[in-house]
Amino acid sequence: MKAIYKREMFAYFTSPVGYVVLAFALCVSGVLFGLFNLSGASTSMLYFFSFLSYILILLVPLMTMHLWADERKNKTDQLLLTANVSVGSIILGKYLACITLFAINVAIMLIYPLVMSLYGTVIWSYVLMMFFGYFLMGCAMLSVGLFVSTLTESPIVSALISFVIILLLKLADMIATSVKVDFLSDIIKWFSLFSRFNNFIDAVIDISILVYYITFAGLFLFLAVVSVQKKRWS
Repeated sequence: MKAIYKREMFAYFTSPVGYVVLAFALCVSGVLFGLFNLSGASTSMLYFFSFLSYILILLVPLMTMHLWADERKNKTDQLLLTANVSVGSIILGKYLACITLFAINVAIMLIYPLVMSLYGTVIWSYVLMMFFGYFLMGCAMLSVGLFVSTLTESPIVSALISFVIILLLKLADMIATSVKVDFLSDIIKWFSLFSRFNNFIDAVIDISILVYYITFAGLFLFLAVVSVQKKRWS
């Protein structure tokens, strides 16, 4: 797993992918910070994170589109699958590399509240809770993108499918209210990642939400392993 992790991190920063992802994320977050905090002279990051969560709909497909699709396209998946390493370790190594890139983005954004603290009072407990919730939600979404990447050999197709799925996750609550069958509505609501993020925006500590994000990510990582195993045996 360690070798896979190092390989993916090397790939991120020896190709334009890692830099494009970070540049895109930081440019958008910088614009939002300027719009909602600097121009309004506000230390509240409520609106900043409310709008920033939408950026994940575009950011996650960009980060995950190459993870396994490129392996299939370049036929290097055969080398990985015949190596003396489990499929679970391969998937987890790729996932951790993706999380690391995302964590770098989140860590850089901590500059924003530091800047605000120079000119006003920042309630760090609230701010750090929002950052933590944003990171957890992003990690859960990255597992979806990784799973989708195992289904196709085209990074573009992988990105498009991931975009559609994450958009549906964003609209899950709206879709659930239009479904009249209670158990189907409850199932759809379970996939609502964004609504649970609102608890972090409100600075509400709920262990069940932490467990939910971990369970959600675990589910899609398991599906990714099953998808790759199926191709391995075929």
